[in-house]
Amino acid sequence: MLFTAAVSFAQARAVQETQFANAPQQWDNQMITLQNVEVSFEALPPHMRNNQCKVPRSFDLLTLKIEGARPDFKPCFLISKQMKMSNAQKVGGHSGRFDVTFKGNQMSGYVVSILTPRG
Repeated sequence: MLFTAAVSFAQARAVQETQFANAPQQWDNQMITLQNVEVSFEALPPHMRNNQCKVPRSFDLLTLKIEGARPDFKPCFLISKQMKMSNAQKVGGHSGRFDVTFKGNQMSGYVVSILTPRG
């Protein structure tokens, strides 16, 4: 599993938050990494959720605070429950800065494959 994660990270392209937020379709189905992004592990209030997100079993939604994003930009970031729980423990269950590697599109959501704590 560690080998797979290393290969995925090596193939991922680093993209700035604003580049991703302003033209997400440009990165459809490409493995990309957003570096040093604030990730919140707290539950979103109902008015902030994207109700179009369909979360498969054993997955959960992950909240990324993407700087420079339009107010209507509400992508679905999906993460395995186990990975979310493990990383939440590292930051005391609240929020922290991470490098986030994912793949997907705005219609079906972005599946997080690597979440690396910063600092």
